Amino acid sequence: MINIVLIGLILLSDVSLVMKYYQKPNAYALMSHVSSIHYYFLHQIGLQFAYVKVAISLLLIISWSHKLIYPSKVVLLKYATFFYSLLWILIGVLVLSGIVGTLQYSTSLPIDLYDFSLLVQSLTLLQLSKILSVVIILPLGLMVLPKLYNYTLTYV
Repeated sequence: MINIVLIGLILLSDVSLVMKYYQKPNAYALMSHVSSIHYYFLHQIGLQFAYVKVAISLLLIISWSHKLIYPSKVVLLKYATFFYSLLWILIGVLVLSGIVGTLQYSTSLPIDLYDFSLLVQSLTLLQLSKILSVVIILPLGLMVLPKLYNYTLTYV
């Protein structure tokens, strides 16, 4: 049940990302000054990448809903959710490092993608906690919960 809620939250953020790409198609154009990887994934194929994320999220939420209705031991779905959460962490790090690089570029600082001090200084504690929860805490929860689901289903 918690997996469905967490994946549902991620699905909402994926759908809002697709809407943002339609509202501001050139929002990630400055990523060309950060790195070619950021520019390619976030600007050139950003909309298609967001559609793939929505499709994977939908597939996982349907699969977990099926497991909720028809309980059985989750084996392959556990690994799919684990890799999905790893992918989510990598995407989050890519986006955050791109934001940091863009902030450094716009302030004429040398671009260091692993120096998050400018991002930390420009956000409030509440905004930072929201970012960390979406980028790190939600995916880590998805890594742990399928294992607990198998444990309770097998041993109860």
